[in-house]
Order: sequence, then C-alpha cells, then structure tokens
Amino acid sequence: MSLEPHRWAVVSTIKAPTKDILNFAAHYLSLGATHLYLFLDFPDPEAQGHLGKHPTIQVTNTAPDYWQARGRRPQTVERRQIENIKTTIEFARRDDIAWLGHFDHDEFLHVPSHANVGMRLARLDDDVMCARALPVEYLVPDDPAYTGPDQFKRLATPFARRHQISMRAYPEFGAKVSGGFLSHQIGKSFLRVVPELMAPRIHFCDYPTHNDTKIKTLAHLDLAHYHTDAWDKFYQKYQERRASGSYRKVISGGKTYETERKSLHDILEELEQSEGVAGLKRLHRELCVVTPDLVARLDQYDLDHLYNFNFDAKRAQYFPQFSI
Repeated sequence: MSLEPHRWAVVSTIKAPTKDILNFAAHYLSLGATHLYLFLDFPDPEAQGHLGKHPTIQVTNTAPDYWQARGRRPQTVERRQIENIKTTIEFARRDDIAWLGHFDHDEFLHVPSHANVGMRLARLDDDVMCARALPVEYLVPDDPAYTGPDQFKRLATPFARRHQISMRAYPEFGAKVSGGFLSHQIGKSFLRVVPELMAPRIHFCDYPTHNDTKIKTLAHLDLAHYHTDAWDKFYQKYQERRASGSYRKVISGGKTYETERKSLHDILEELEQSEGVAGLKRLHRELCVVTPDLVARLDQYDLDHLYNFNFDAKRAQYFPQFSI
C-alpha cells in the first residue's frame, strides 16, 4: 500500500480535438490529481505541446513505432485502453500513486465543493480495491443558444424499479433502452494500486492474489458522461460507434455483449432498418434532448441534475497559451 494514500492519478486513452483534451486535463488537475497519464491514440502535436509543459502530466504519443515496439497495435480501442492501463500501473507504482482512475475524455468526475477526492479515497477500508463513480448522462439543450449549466440524467434506483420508471420517463423507448441510457451504466472506477498482480479491465480491475475484489460506490461523486450531442454530431458519432465503437455488436475476442450493449445494438439496428434516420432522430429527441416534457418527467423521479464544469476557465488557468 502507498505511504501516501491520498495520492491519486488518472489514465486516459484519448482521440479528440485539442480543446477537448485540454478541458479533460484541466478538469482533473483542478480536482487535485497528483498525476495524469495521457495516451494520445492519434497524434496531436498541439495538445502534446501544451500538456508536456505541465510537470504532473505524462504524455505518451502512441504512434506506429510505439506499438511496433510492443509487438502490434491492438485492433480495438478497448484492448488499447487495457494495455495502456497496464503500462500506467507501473508508472503509478513508480510515482507512489495509491489510486488510479480510468476515464474517457468525455467523462468528468463531479465533486461537491466541500469534498476532496484524495481524502475520500484515503478513508476507504483497506479491503476496498475498486472505488466506483456511477454515471449521469448528458442531455443536449433544445435551444442552441442556451448557455446555462449542463443538464444530466441519472439512472433510476433501486434497480428493481428501473425498468418501470424508465417506461414512464421515456414513454416510447424506455421499455427497450435500459434506463434511457445510450452509454454505459456500470460507471468507472479508481483502482487501488498494489505491488501484487493487477489485471485491469475497462470499468474495474481484478486482483488475482486477493480472495475478493471489493467494490465501493462513491456516494455523491457522479461521473458526468458527455456521450450525446446535438443531432448532426450525434448521428456522425452513431455511425462511427456502429462501425467500430460502443454500438457495435462484436467486441474484442469475438464475443458479443450479453447485456445492455447487445440489446442496444439490436434496438438501434432494428429501428434504423424499419424507419431509417427518422426513427433514430425520434429516439435521440426523446432520450437525449432537454424538452419541457422530459424535464417534468425526470423531475418527478429526481433523475435530473444541473452541473457547471466551467471548462473555459479551467483550461485558461492550466493552459493559458492555448487559444481557439
């Protein structure tokens, strides 16, 4: 166990516009991360230049020669993420990091103003190996000129009532799309860094030498997931996700998703085949867009939340030389 249990870091495999990369880094620096370990999944010299000036950020450009030195480049992003987490575990041990969080560039931990991430993690019982933040999913403003706080929806609890509440909150698609979420529902975790063998996964980590991998959900720490976007961008991402991302049927190893993602793939495929783009657009509007009717239904079950991450201010603070 680390001599300084409050030290925590973040690892991410990133392919995104420069502004989004810097927003991600600035946000986690603002929360007090000891280190950021960022793997650029696509070359971005501008982002690398800004990130490299910060003493607590370690940037790895995963150019072809990077993967050639490791045998080959994993075909799927999930496998590349796992390989990058494995590499980072060694960095974390070197840097005396107690907890390592794995988040995507569109996932932002929301922490109440009175909370301290490092101290929350340090106070966990010694047998807790993974500390999980549950997701809330971004809702797109119906008015493009809207400039207020961002709105998010959360999953209904308890789990036994989720299906029933989803059908009421999302009258057309709630019975089919689990929780009304188009992204993952399981959340992401901080992994306890130990000297013994660690077998990381996307959302958790296995500890083969431990009898039980105890997972603790972090209360009041939400993982705000900017998975959705306005229709045009959403549809572009939808096509990419169907081809090689989170909406595809087959994942690494040739296995299919057996739970929510498999059913989501099938739902989207059937909807597109039967109704074309119009059906997808209707699904997007009910599940992803802030309308008065949706807000009223979410309010009824306490499923909506407003968060203001102040990305521009944070980016200006940590990367003042960047300009759009």
